[in-house]
Amino acid sequence: MVLKQKEDQKGLWIERVIPDSPAEKAGFLSGDQFIAVEGKGIGKVKDIHHALAQKGWGKEITFTIVREGKKKEITVKLPPLENY
Repeated sequence: MVLKQKEDQKGLWIERVIPDSPAEKAGFLSGDQFIAVEGKGIGKVKDIHHALAQKGWGKEITFTIVREGKKKEITVKLPPLENY
C-alpha cells in the first residue's frame, strides 16, 4: 500500500492499495485515513513501522481508520517474515 501524509492534518492516508496484498485482503481502500494502530495515534509512516516491529510478523494488528467520515477498526494478520 502507498501512504501519504498531509502537513496540516493528523494521520496518514492510503493513496493506493496494492492488489493481492495483505492490506487489500483486509479490506483497506484508497482514501482511508489511518488514525491509530493498536490504539496509539499515528502521524508518520515510521509510527506504523514501529508498531509492526513491536507486534511481530505472523501476528494480528488492529488499525483504526476513518472512511467516509466514520471510524472503523480493521484487524490485519501480518504474513510471516519468511514470505518477504
